[in-house]
Amino acid sequence: MKKSSFVILLITIFLIAGLALAFNYKKQAIQSQQTIALMKQQLQTKNSRLALKNRQIAQLSQKLETAENRRILSYKLESGDTLYELFGSSWQKVAKMNNIKRAENLQAGKTIYFPGYLIRVNKGQNFYCLFKQNWQRIARLNGFDPWQAKNLRAGQPLMVPYIT
Repeated sequence: MKKSSFVILLITIFLIAGLALAFNYKKQAIQSQQTIALMKQQLQTKNSRLALKNRQIAQLSQKLETAENRRILSYKLESGDTLYELFGSSWQKVAKMNNIKRAENLQAGKTIYFPGYLIRVNKGQNFYCLFKQNWQRIARLNGFDPWQAKNLRAGQPLMVPYIT
């Protein structure tokens, strides 16, 4: 074999080896990219499941909190009170619960019962920030004049009707 043929053979072997090495690196790179994509997909799936679990926990926690606080509350009627003024569009349900046949014949001093729950006031809260559109009714139910109900104390319990 001639020296030039030998050199060509060596160069060919090196080229083939280099190509094989390059192909192997390319194959490994593709596999790495596929593995990374799969891991990202698994992580997104786990994050989605975790977010769903967190939402479910929050919903259950809220239901449990409401269920623990839910009870039958009472209110002693005062002169001039009306069920509509106290309970809004749910006044008929309260009337039915209390066997009140004619809502206009309410007697001051009579105790009425309704489903509800208690909440505790935090520092700086008032009826409006707590209840928005129903703040006047809830203020009356708790014995406050709605227009002078600014002095709520932190920790003070408030009755909230639970009527839908």
